[in-house]
Amino acid sequence: MTTESTDTGSLSPDSAFSPNVKLAVDWFAQKVQESFADNLQSLTVYGPAVTAIYDPRQHQIHHLIVLDHRDIQRLLHLAGYSREATRRRLSPPLIVTETSFRQSCDVFPLEWLDIAQFHRTIIGQAVLKDFQPQPVHVRLQCERDLRSLDILLQRGILASGGKPNRIDRLEDEASDSLIRVLRGITWLAGDREPLLPTDVCARCAEIVGFSLDGCLESIRVDGRHELQTVGLMLEEIGRLSAWIDKYQPLDP
Repeated sequence: MTTESTDTGSLSPDSAFSPNVKLAVDWFAQKVQESFADNLQSLTVYGPAVTAIYDPRQHQIHHLIVLDHRDIQRLLHLAGYSREATRRRLSPPLIVTETSFRQSCDVFPLEWLDIAQFHRTIIGQAVLKDFQPQPVHVRLQCERDLRSLDILLQRGILASGGKPNRIDRLEDEASDSLIRVLRGITWLAGDREPLLPTDVCARCAEIVGFSLDGCLESIRVDGRHELQTVGLMLEEIGRLSAWIDKYQPLDP
């Protein structure tokens, strides 16, 4: 069984996991406690599994494990459950020490912001409770990731030869990073409440002042996942890159 803490991120305290997610989370929490024992500081579930949009056909269940110190033998003990974890739709956990988390906040502010907005701590006290990234770091990663996406999409289009299955994989590869960037832009504009992917895309379009229809189609599960969508998304990412390059962040 999990031991719920009071930290539910941006979720209401009475929100609950779906039954299937709870079974998987309870199973994994037991294995984590067995593997790390007193080295374990906290265990947090994050991502779609803590929202109403979770669909086991589309999503995995993500965990953040915070340890006092690294221990390869205990890590190998947890690795022994990897096959069963995969069967239960559990992705490999993100494992950090509290020190490494604090030191990485200026390097990966978008990843930590994404987790902070949609998470539930089930064991211990979460390091994300008071997470507050610096706007200058958020802006810099937004631009860096947008320009990386630009390169990824151009190369992907060339490699795909326009084949639909390759285009679909290309969109999947780009979507997580794209959503994080859009979330970062809305955060910079002062919107600190969590928004689900399609909502964050719509809000971002309002902030930057131009359409993001290609990004929206790419993010939507039932969107038009085709070459024209990727081409439109590539154009929009170029415009977003230019917009964020000129953006002057304010203090939080």
